[in-house]
Amino acid sequence: MELVKFLKDVEELLGRENVISEGHGLSAFRRDWWSILMLKEMLGHDIDAPPAVIRPGSIDEVINVVRLANKYGVCLAPYGGGSSVVGGAYHNGCVVVDMRRLSRILEFNEEDLTLTVEAGAKVVDVERWLNERGYTLDYHPQSFQLLTIGGAIAHGGTGSHSMSNIDELVLSLDVVLPNGELVTVGPGRLVRASWPDLRGLFMGSDGAFGIIVRAMLRVRPLASYYVDLAYVFKDLERAVRFARDLVINVPGPHRVVIHDKESGRLMVGEDGVIA
Repeated sequence: MELVKFLKDVEELLGRENVISEGHGLSAFRRDWWSILMLKEMLGHDIDAPPAVIRPGSIDEVINVVRLANKYGVCLAPYGGGSSVVGGAYHNGCVVVDMRRLSRILEFNEEDLTLTVEAGAKVVDVERWLNERGYTLDYHPQSFQLLTIGGAIAHGGTGSHSMSNIDELVLSLDVVLPNGELVTVGPGRLVRASWPDLRGLFMGSDGAFGIIVRAMLRVRPLASYYVDLAYVFKDLERAVRFARDLVINVPGPHRVVIHDKESGRLMVGEDGVIA
């Protein structure tokens, strides 16, 4: 009954079109890419869809949704691109907060080399936007095409580039706490600060301590020159040894991706272990 009241109030806040409480629209949010849940599905086990999916379109709407959830005792699970491989986006019976309407680039400062963006923006879209202007996040996780900025931060995402883990790019972030309060953590353009840095409390938290809604990120100019090479190895051990020797002996940054035979055939057209 409390869930019904909650959803009714959320419909008044967001509009009926931004609340899914029945039908096939729920099934897309039943799981992320966690291998355990995928295996359960393959073995014939049902993975329940969440009780509802809501889609706020602004930070103020996220704040009000969280306050309503407190009022009615409803648990929430933020959802970005759904690309987590560790169950971080799994709803576990909670109402899913789909963050992808919060996808705006809010500010780009070429002097300070910072970008402020909403958490639901896809990494691939932000990177494309920056590339068109001669800049880059230089952040290339495996889930590059699906991952959102907020999801990358919430899961402590690691890029394949040697100097582009998400924690190295986040200057500050805005979080809606479980009580509905909006807080900003991190020094922002100051880069460093003398007070305690609370960014680590939320990066890698999987949304357990609050919903990340906005972030200020470090950007850099696009490289004027880069080398993109592929090598074929007889086995995985030799590919790993090569990657190790490369990052030890050649100045960074590096980006090394190792493919097995099937992935190598798909990605670069070579039948072997590729690095």
